[in-house]
Amino acid sequence: MRTYKRKTECGKISKEIYEKAAAILEKDKTKKNRGIAKDLGLCHKSLTRYLKKRKEVKEKGTPIESGSQLATRRIDKFSTMNKRAF
Repeated sequence: MRTYKRKTECGKISKEIYEKAAAILEKDKTKKNRGIAKDLGLCHKSLTRYLKKRKEVKEKGTPIESGSQLATRRIDKFSTMNKRAF
């Protein structure tokens, strides 16, 4: 049996780092997402997605789940698209 060896470090950044970036951006409105992401070693697009999800969760008042909300939305959107096609 072979042992899997991970080739990249993608997806290994903890939630605490994203929260730290969000706190910095909330404190200092003059800073940009790209600059903070670069300083903390994050992808700017991932940080933007995280901030968008965080904002939606704060508005609704539900806890952040690890990607399940996004997957559910995609499935719902796909199923409504299929209903329209037929």
